[in-house]
Amino acid sequence: KVSQSVGTALGQPDDYITPKVSPDGRRLAVARRRGGERDLWMVDVERDAWSRFTFLPGLTAFPVWSPDGRQVMFRAGSPASLYRKEASGAGTEERVTESANTQWPQDWSRDGRLVLYYEAARDTQRDLWVLPVTADGKPEAGAKPRLYLGTRFNEHHARFSPEPSPRWV
Repeated sequence: KVSQSVGTALGQPDDYITPKVSPDGRRLAVARRRGGERDLWMVDVERDAWSRFTFLPGLTAFPVWSPDGRQVMFRAGSPASLYRKEASGAGTEERVTESANTQWPQDWSRDGRLVLYYEAARDTQRDLWVLPVTADGKPEAGAKPRLYLGTRFNEHHARFSPEPSPRWV
């Protein structure tokens, strides 16, 4: 079960991972297993109303909300890359990055201009990357992901600083 902050439970007992609450606190994006697949589901927290959000094969998980709550970035595919979709559920899943390495979205800057993610590389393990994006979560024209921190150690599970324009990770 997924618990609300007031102590009541949402949904039924099931196999859930990586829940993320929307910026306004009214919705929850959570990965849920159905058979051999795992997709994201959207939950209206006030009504405990569930709807399937993604329809991709394999493991779809690790949702990250845009600051305005209108977009969701997540991991999907094989190897797992970054995808985006409108939080309303309109449209289809859109691939945002492509790499031979697995990627996990971590955070979206408060100004909506950057997505932080980590990528597993053979030589340097897990490295932090930054992707410049537009307000709707699409990569900026001509912009490429850039390495933020990559060493022989694991850099992962990071967040942007809380200022409107991030000063540090």
